[in-house]
Amino acid sequence: MVKINYIIREENKGQLISEDAMLDALDIEEILEKNYKYILDSMKNTHYLLTVNHCTYFKEIVFSKKVVGFCAYTIINSISNLSLVACYILPEFRGKGLFFDEINRVFESENELTIYQPPRYVMGLLIKYGFAKKISENLAVTAIDINIASNSIEKIFNAEKILYEDFVYTSNIYDLDSCGFLIFPEKDSKIIYLTDVLNVDSKVYDPQKTRENITEDYADNILTTLEENKEEIDTFINNIKRNSTKNTEYDRKEEDVDFEDLKKSIQKSTQTNDLIENFEKIEYEKNSLFDKNSIDKEKYLLAYQNVSIYDFLNVFKDNRNIELTNSIINIDHEFTKDYIKNLVLKEGYITNEMEKREFQEYLNSLTVNEMKSILKNNNLTVTGNKPELIERISDYIPSNNVVDCAYHISEKGSKFIEDHEEIDFYNLYMKNFYYYEFQDYLISHDGPIDEISTKFLNEHIVRSVEKKDNKEYTDSLNALALINELNNNSDKGLYYELKKFIIGLNPIFLDKKLYNYYHPISKNNIDNIELLLFKSKLKLDEEFVKAWQDMEINNFHVPFEKALSILNKMLSGEDRDYMNDKIREEYLTQDSINHDKLDKSVQSTLDKYLNWY
Repeated sequence: MVKINYIIREENKGQLISEDAMLDALDIEEILEKNYKYILDSMKNTHYLLTVNHCTYFKEIVFSKKVVGFCAYTIINSISNLSLVACYILPEFRGKGLFFDEINRVFESENELTIYQPPRYVMGLLIKYGFAKKISENLAVTAIDINIASNSIEKIFNAEKILYEDFVYTSNIYDLDSCGFLIFPEKDSKIIYLTDVLNVDSKVYDPQKTRENITEDYADNILTTLEENKEEIDTFINNIKRNSTKNTEYDRKEEDVDFEDLKKSIQKSTQTNDLIENFEKIEYEKNSLFDKNSIDKEKYLLAYQNVSIYDFLNVFKDNRNIELTNSIINIDHEFTKDYIKNLVLKEGYITNEMEKREFQEYLNSLTVNEMKSILKNNNLTVTGNKPELIERISDYIPSNNVVDCAYHISEKGSKFIEDHEEIDFYNLYMKNFYYYEFQDYLISHDGPIDEISTKFLNEHIVRSVEKKDNKEYTDSLNALALINELNNNSDKGLYYELKKFIIGLNPIFLDKKLYNYYHPISKNNIDNIELLLFKSKLKLDEEFVKAWQDMEINNFHVPFEKALSILNKMLSGEDRDYMNDKIREEYLTQDSINHDKLDKSVQSTLDKYLNWY
């Protein structure tokens, strides 16, 4: 291969060229000829022609300190609305997420982005990275608006001429077979324009044959497909545009973490820095076996990144839709919007590329001439025998540049799921505890996961009594009850539900924020006890004695006989609100409860604290 003298950027950051932001003052081809001759030569060899030759900003794309491409932007309407008018990456550096990173940076800078009539391979990248999606065999929708000049329109359907000359239209629909964008100039009209074929597309994809076979019902078929997929298209576009806009009102002061201090305390690495920047907050409401002030923040961040990746992959496995998955997973997220989606794509856990073995098998089925054509289209040497051609294509050309493949979980993604199966158990039973502590505990103990988890939770119970933490105690009992109930161990499930009932009547500690809102009896707890008594056929009196005798607390506000009487009344249908008020008045008065000095002006929602109610 020809040796290239790349421009080197030691700081691994691309330079930005502008004429003090003067509108379209830069000549793209002139800049390339003067400073980036090797990129311009590659563009000519791959038949890439600039459709627009002037821009406001010219930005280098850098990989491993080498300048391997560029993006050119112009300004539309306002300085925050950028239009990408040209983008080129050397073929041997494609498939490394460089275009994705560039698009993402524009979104993260809170700028609006449009693209000026991109070629088909750019549409392929937008599909790959989730900014566009196929809605049929030949149609794709993009959430990024595409700008089209009126002089680029080649075919008109259901009209005799273009409605507006010297006009820039917007499109979001692309015909993959015809390599053209579809424009709908009037709302609720059947008029459709099809853009002309770009030079690079005519050389690589030969769409002219498809266009020659376009029939009179082409426009009707397009409109029918769009109507049938209208809801999916609207949801996709809205999700992308909503999730790509940062919340500018977000107040850093409300975060639970001093990120400046956190940055200093963690070893600097690109992965960890990205993690810090995209993490919303540390949940100090979770239960820990250690002092919460000594939380290992790096472990915490990496652990919850893994939990989020695992959740994303499992939801995606069910619906095969990246944007739908992203909108669902964001419901309970501890990261900034799109971070996990971007990460699973960048790390290759989800991909629209073939696995290397499958790709090589596919290449092996091609003829030598077919492989030489692929290499030629990607500006690579075409000499050598078949194994050499296969190796060269595998090493330098992404499979999705050669063959279409739907998004799927890769072997790497499947291995990640397999290596983190305990997250299913954690999500089901242990969400009120720190995942990284739970994971460490599993690694350091032998045995089935439910047995190890029982030991882990019993340690929490002991610790909660020592530090008088009512929440940790009840969270631990709740997890133990749930583990046994869902594993059809009704006897043990009943045992822990009864202990939950007893601690509800006899809280170890209520702080000033909690007392005014505390409800001793939980409806779910009573319902579970009733169901488990029916399943187990056990006698309540005998089981209540066992649970009472095994309580880890020494002081009881409600005595045994009275507690059992209250439970029987609740199982018989006594009004829960009435009984809660009566217990508070008789047994859980301010003076009888161990709490801080009560300040009635301090109010607190207990959504997190009492989430087991």
